[in-house]
Amino acid sequence: MDLKDLEDPVDEEDSWLTKEGKRALKYTNEFRAENALPACNWNQELCHIAKEHCDAMASGQVPIGHDGFDKRFKKVTFYIKSMSENVAWSQGAFDPVRLAVDGWINSPGHRKNLLSYSNICGIGITVRGDN
Repeated sequence: MDLKDLEDPVDEEDSWLTKEGKRALKYTNEFRAENALPACNWNQELCHIAKEHCDAMASGQVPIGHDGFDKRFKKVTFYIKSMSENVAWSQGAFDPVRLAVDGWINSPGHRKNLLSYSNICGIGITVRGDN
């Protein structure tokens, strides 16, 4: 047994990283509203799928980017017509969440995803200990 076994289980939906993901969704929805689009709703399953990809990128198992997108699409257990993905990476940023969303807004491909006719969203975030 180690210290990790003694820790209280973390409610994934209430974790700090999930709250930061929801903050990114808030900024995304503000941008969508400026463009006369409805807000997207949070989806914890999509957050979990995104978080797995973030963890894999942060650990170097996959390059930063969209490798394996089709596999992530197939992991969704409910019906969806389509899915898009935005990825961001930062180091030493004062507010990496704001930086990521602003970066997506200012990138044509990412902006297109933000302005799609999506109605749900899940954002995964990982923090590496060596940053």
